[in-house]
Amino acid sequence: MHPHLDPTVCESPRHAFETLDAWMVDDATIDEDGSGSVPDAHPLVGEVLKATYRVDGVIAHGGMASVLGATHLRLRRSLAIKVLAEPYLRSEQRRQRFFAEAEIVAQLNHPHIVSVIDFDFAKGGRPFLVMERLHGDTLAARVVHGPMPPLAVIAVVRQVASALSVAHTAGVIHRDLKPANIMLVDTGAPDIFAKLIDFGISRSPGEGRKLTGHRDLLGTPHYMAPEQATSRHERIGPHTDQYSLGAVAWQLLTGELPFSYQSKTDVLAAIVDEPLPRLEEAWPHPGAAAVEAVLARAMAKRPEDRFADVATFASALETVLNPRRSE
Repeated sequence: MHPHLDPTVCESPRHAFETLDAWMVDDATIDEDGSGSVPDAHPLVGEVLKATYRVDGVIAHGGMASVLGATHLRLRRSLAIKVLAEPYLRSEQRRQRFFAEAEIVAQLNHPHIVSVIDFDFAKGGRPFLVMERLHGDTLAARVVHGPMPPLAVIAVVRQVASALSVAHTAGVIHRDLKPANIMLVDTGAPDIFAKLIDFGISRSPGEGRKLTGHRDLLGTPHYMAPEQATSRHERIGPHTDQYSLGAVAWQLLTGELPFSYQSKTDVLAAIVDEPLPRLEEAWPHPGAAAVEAVLARAMAKRPEDRFADVATFASALETVLNPRRSE
């Protein structure tokens, strides 16, 4: 169990994380470097699920689930199937969270959110989620090659913000927004087309405390908002996703993380306690101060100090990154 910390009353949080060497952090479907850890085989490869989906091979593997390539036998359509990992098949909480993801994404009909087609059980009671198959790279795979041009950053932030706005209107908080959970889809056109691909630890309106314990730390440390890093679940809301999108934008512009400590404990403590570094040191461009001001507001320590919503943040960032558009 990790220590619970209220940043509004604790003068220095670092000590609260000093003994934290293992926590409950759900892994992404695809690893942080975007490459994924692909096993040689999976028990379902070669199977035909529900007389409809032929499992052809493994696309990617993560801590909580594997993603398999499949073909709809009647429609001859290429699909992706997400399957709960073997160690969690006996975990009722993990199974319920997997069910929740299916329900959540199925309700979020948006061009920048991966589409869910079906949900069912394979033999042995293994739950699986059928999704559209996306071709391209994760944003994590792209950012390892260095910073992205401002116009590309604008496109990603605008599209992801649009997807999050629909989720937030439906009462859904993503809670794990990061480059590994954003696909840059190959559409055959030169324009960027981004999609959110993982709602595995998102929170829906009816969840309450059923799937999240009062001390559970859910998310990916480098992109967590302070209220998330301290497990203040009652404070987590749309502004939490806004913070994470701000961290993603910072990384896309600079090629670096805002808080780039190697230690997880140091990252969490910095998110809660340290001011953002100066953007111009990592991004020495004209207008860096204006861009920094926008990102600093989106990543403010207190949720109420951030922009009113994620769409307003995206619009403000576009204005300072592409001032000619507003002329």
